[in-house]
Amino acid sequence: MAICKITEDGLIQEVSSEFLKTLSYDAHDVLGEPFTKLLAEPFPKKAVQYIQQVFSGGHIWNIKWPLQTKTGQTIELLFRAEIMENGSGQKSALLIFSNLHAPGHHAARSQSSSPNSVSEAQLALLLNHFPGMAYRCANEPEWPMLFASKGCQKLTGYLPEDFVRTKQVFYNDLIHPDDRHYVWEEIQQAIESGKVFKLFYRIRTQTGQEKWVFEQGHAIPGTNYKGTETLMLEGFISDISELKQAESALMQHQAIMNSIFRASSVGVGVSMDDLFYKLNHTFCEMLGYKSEELLGKKMRIIFFSDDDYQGDSGIYQALEANLSVKREVRLKCKDGSALDVYMSISPLNSTDFSKGLAFSVLDISKQKSAAAQLQEQKATLSAIFRSTPTGIGLILNNQFMEVNGRFCEMLGYHQDELIATHPDSPNRLCQEAYDALVSEILDQINEQGIGTCETQFQRKDGSTIHVLLSAAQLDPDDASKGITFSALDITERTQAESKLQVVADEFKAVLNNFPQILYIIDPETYEIIFANKKLIDTVGFNPVGHICYTVIQDYFKPCDLCATSIRSLNEKGQVYTWEYHSKHYDKDYLINEQIIGWPDGRDVRMKIVIDISQQKKAERKIQEQAELLDKAHDAISLRSLDGKILYWNKAAEFIFGWTQEEILGKSDDMIFSKENLYVLQEAVHTVIDTGEWIGEIETQTKHGDNIVIDSHWSLVKDDSGNPDTILTISTDITIKKQIEKQLLRTQRLENIGMLAGGIAHDLNNILSPILLSIQYLKMKVQDPHLSDVLDSVRQSAQRGADMVKQILSFSKGREGKRIPIKMHHLVNELESLIYDTFPKGVTVDLNVPKSLSCISGDPTELQQVLLNLCVNARDAMQEAGVLSIKAEEAFFDASTPNMPPELKTGVYIHLSVSDTGTGIPEHLIDKIFDPFFTTKEAGKGTGLGLFTVHGIVKKHNGFLSVHSKLDHGTTFHLYFPAEKSSLSLAEQVSQLDMDSGNGETILIIEDEAPLRNIMTQILDAHGYKVFVAENGARGIDIFVQHKSQIDVIIVDLVMPVMDGVSTVYALRHITQNLPIIVCSGESTKIELASSLKISGFLMKPFTTEMLLKTISQTLGEHEITED
Repeated sequence: MAICKITEDGLIQEVSSEFLKTLSYDAHDVLGEPFTKLLAEPFPKKAVQYIQQVFSGGHIWNIKWPLQTKTGQTIELLFRAEIMENGSGQKSALLIFSNLHAPGHHAARSQSSSPNSVSEAQLALLLNHFPGMAYRCANEPEWPMLFASKGCQKLTGYLPEDFVRTKQVFYNDLIHPDDRHYVWEEIQQAIESGKVFKLFYRIRTQTGQEKWVFEQGHAIPGTNYKGTETLMLEGFISDISELKQAESALMQHQAIMNSIFRASSVGVGVSMDDLFYKLNHTFCEMLGYKSEELLGKKMRIIFFSDDDYQGDSGIYQALEANLSVKREVRLKCKDGSALDVYMSISPLNSTDFSKGLAFSVLDISKQKSAAAQLQEQKATLSAIFRSTPTGIGLILNNQFMEVNGRFCEMLGYHQDELIATHPDSPNRLCQEAYDALVSEILDQINEQGIGTCETQFQRKDGSTIHVLLSAAQLDPDDASKGITFSALDITERTQAESKLQVVADEFKAVLNNFPQILYIIDPETYEIIFANKKLIDTVGFNPVGHICYTVIQDYFKPCDLCATSIRSLNEKGQVYTWEYHSKHYDKDYLINEQIIGWPDGRDVRMKIVIDISQQKKAERKIQEQAELLDKAHDAISLRSLDGKILYWNKAAEFIFGWTQEEILGKSDDMIFSKENLYVLQEAVHTVIDTGEWIGEIETQTKHGDNIVIDSHWSLVKDDSGNPDTILTISTDITIKKQIEKQLLRTQRLENIGMLAGGIAHDLNNILSPILLSIQYLKMKVQDPHLSDVLDSVRQSAQRGADMVKQILSFSKGREGKRIPIKMHHLVNELESLIYDTFPKGVTVDLNVPKSLSCISGDPTELQQVLLNLCVNARDAMQEAGVLSIKAEEAFFDASTPNMPPELKTGVYIHLSVSDTGTGIPEHLIDKIFDPFFTTKEAGKGTGLGLFTVHGIVKKHNGFLSVHSKLDHGTTFHLYFPAEKSSLSLAEQVSQLDMDSGNGETILIIEDEAPLRNIMTQILDAHGYKVFVAENGARGIDIFVQHKSQIDVIIVDLVMPVMDGVSTVYALRHITQNLPIIVCSGESTKIELASSLKISGFLMKPFTTEMLLKTISQTLGEHEITED
């Protein structure tokens, strides 16, 4: 079978032996040649179109082509063409020729155009010569093979018959499990779109080896191995594992190169077609550009001129000559400045720089600048050498090798007379001076590297000058390279020092006769180098040469103050003053110390010591008096007549907040608010006129707190009797004033309570017959509609009674013993008050279960706790927010985390009151329970609300905590011990059976006729006999007449003529055991009634149930007592 494989360019890549034999060619005749060379004219042009169609994705089947043999004969044959693609994406066309005939034979025209026109045997023979695996299989998930080339064994390890004949293995089994779905989906999508499929995926061979393969194929109609018509696939599978490995290595290499490219400290880049193609960050940063500002731009923009880039001496000319350039170049930065760089440019293609350039740029601007600076320094040093006022020179091999003009001028020589001469030449340098130079300076140079000494030079005219000479080796490690020296003419200074010594001697004489102790020490060694006569007389010997602290203080080391003064004395003439108490002499001294210059050139410390022992004693006495004033609780201050504070004790600091350092010397306007300055002026005028002023002043502390002080001002006069200062004694009476206000408020509340009690009594007398009448009427009325009307009337009357009860509770309070209380009863009593008085924007959320255990407490006090917390919550929310009151049971024991130490093991009722208000700042949390502390405006809070809450909770053996967050709200947590009984007193009463009477007689003493009448009707209707009286006197009269008939007496405590208390006392004189029930509309009468030896109490207004239950309970207890 004749086969030919060609590239996209139409060049012959491979041929079969049958192809060469048919056309009489050798392989070297056709390989690499254009395929059209084998076609007979004029067909080559049309063949090119066919080949282009194939490479564009088309197929060619059974086209007749005329081919020309090597001998010139023309052969017509049929061919078909298929596209092949290797793993790297390179395409080639496989041309398969068949049905060969001689010229003029046309049998091929009758052949079928089906792809199966080439026999399976011929196809197998053809494909077995190609690398990889050629196949034909059914388009089914297991990919059953109908044909597999021999290349499958090398690719998979299986023989062709393992796939085709025995079906020992299906190709799908070899595909990597992770890739199977991908392979199926890709092939099906290619079939649907009518395209050739191309896939990269992994397989596992018979030995378990994993390989990467490339598959290319297409779908054709056919018959599967079961004989069923189906869609078939045919194609090639190639092993690309090595290509994948190479690709991975290449990517890794590219990653490394990119990393080096990015991280390089040298500017690196690539250009293509004279345009920047790739640049690293260093290059862009050097020139001040961002990469996007350069990429795609011409390289020309970084050069100052075209000549630098493309001129005769430019980069491109050098590249054309050498194909590589390395040179210093000056590049143009983005801001227009110049940058000196060393630039290396090479072509990407070693033989053609037009393919692109790679370049690197090294910033050498700093080196350039350093070189310029070095040159400048050399010029500067040369100028200094020439112009310095100090003589400078170089000695090498005991000869002057270099001297400056000043040195020549100092000695009176010309430079030529000194160069190359010996320093000790006659009339040049005194022999003594040279010997000193050799013996002293050279020794110093050998030991320290530098030597200095004072010596004498002899000038050319024979005169002598004094010189300060310094010398050092030119090379510290090699003395043979010469010695540099400098010579400073100090002749005038030496003469001045001689004169100064005379002055110093005179100065010492003056110091010696100084009336105070005066001595001078070396600041490094503390050695006394001068002591005047006063010090010698004081210590009893001449201390010069001794260490100062051993003589003066009898110490073994410098005292701390002396060491401190050394650090403080930085400049000559600066005086440091300090006081010192000498234990050795038991005296106080004032020491003035300063650094001065000593005749020998040293800086020394001069100390003048003044005895201040008597002065210190007087100061200590004053200090003791001041300390006594500091212990006073009153603020004591002293002020000048113009208002300056002269004295300020500790109590004044505490009351007003200003420390002594802040207030002394300042005007007393600071401690008085602007609103009260007129009081200050009045006080000053009064105290000057009369000598005294007493009054109260309202002002503010340093921290803004309002205070009230009781101030007493007294005038202090000087020795001549003239006004000198004003002594002020002030007492903080702020708390006292607050308590007074609170007492007044309490008195007002008591008066309101008394008034409310009287009104409540009258209202209760009005409401009582209404409530009792409703119960009585309901017994008589059969009409359900009227019964509902009566229920509405009863509810309204009961609500009025509850409101009266709340008014009494919150205005005056109900004082009494602790009783079992249900928390939901307390909250329910408060609920209506909240709804009636709080802003409508405040939403109330109540969650207090009825099933909670009772607590033991005073209802009035606990209502006060709830009311205070709710009012605070309302004020914090202003006009809108959510007020939440919740209760639950909580158990505490030793295992409870963070258990408060105040609580004992047991069950507690946990009550929480929360709001969504402004919250409390963290720094104020610890202060909110202090008395009189408030953050509200003046007149809107007393500061006692939370203080009262805290006290009541503690009194009930409870615990209180608070959690607050700014702008989120505050929650108060209250814990009260739970009672064992689960029923409150009200519930216990409500569970008693309401029994009717059995002919017992009741005496009712009540001044309100409506109440008296309805009570009579109710009791009569429930089996009781009734006597009535309108006041106490009438009641006693009836009791005396019917004493033997009466079983129970009901007495109202508030009546005209004879009140209830007097009536009960009178009845007890007549009978000791008869049950008496008292009733009243005032809760304050409960405690009074308990002292009257009564059997029961009815709080007005009361219902029929309450009346009957109280009478029934009283009669039952009376029977038990009699038995």
